[in-house]
Amino acid sequence: ALSSLRKEYEPYSQSGEVNYTVSDQAAALAAVAAAFSHGGLDHLDGLTVDLGDRWFNVRPSNTEPKLRLNAEGPDPEAVAALVAQVESVLAGWR
Repeated sequence: ALSSLRKEYEPYSQSGEVNYTVSDQAAALAAVAAAFSHGGLDHLDGLTVDLGDRWFNVRPSNTEPKLRLNAEGPDPEAVAALVAQVESVLAGWR
């Protein structure tokens, strides 16, 4: 089946886009960067953090006071844990 072929090319689990309303996009992004400074940081499109076997990108919405998070990891549990870590940082900016 096509779904089984597609699965072979999706080795990582994905969070899908998760949106957070924040009071200050720039400050919230800076807080995430500080919290994950041990990872590889890239500021090309928002903030991308590379943590080896998992990564995430947080970027500001152009139309709403929201940050958009996308995360990938080796399995659903790792992705859920990573999303929870980012959410704990963003909680201070809601």
